[in-house]
Amino acid sequence: MKVLVKCGIDCNYENLKKYIPARYVSLVSQSYYGETVNFVCFPIDKHSITSKEILKAQKKIATPEMKTFYFAHNFTLEATQLISDSNGIAFYEQDYPWTDEKVKHYRNHMP
Repeated sequence: MKVLVKCGIDCNYENLKKYIPARYVSLVSQSYYGETVNFVCFPIDKHSITSKEILKAQKKIATPEMKTFYFAHNFTLEATQLISDSNGIAFYEQDYPWTDEKVKHYRNHMP
């Protein structure tokens, strides 16, 4: 599964269910409903998304000035900072404080 990038989407329950995995839908507060936003959703089997992966996804966003919602199991500290700096909001299931370097080291030493 690739990274899903959808631009200019009306944020509502139906569109959330349509574009992102069901387990992420409840993470979005209804206070965002009615806003037009971008969605970036990483595959649910990828555990920690790094800043490098955020930068790659951001190149696919046609309207970078628009608020962007990022969905993943977890983001590294650098990734969440990059998201925040670019008018984005990170929605994630687990808030484990990985760094990009720690994730790189872990991935390089997995069997």
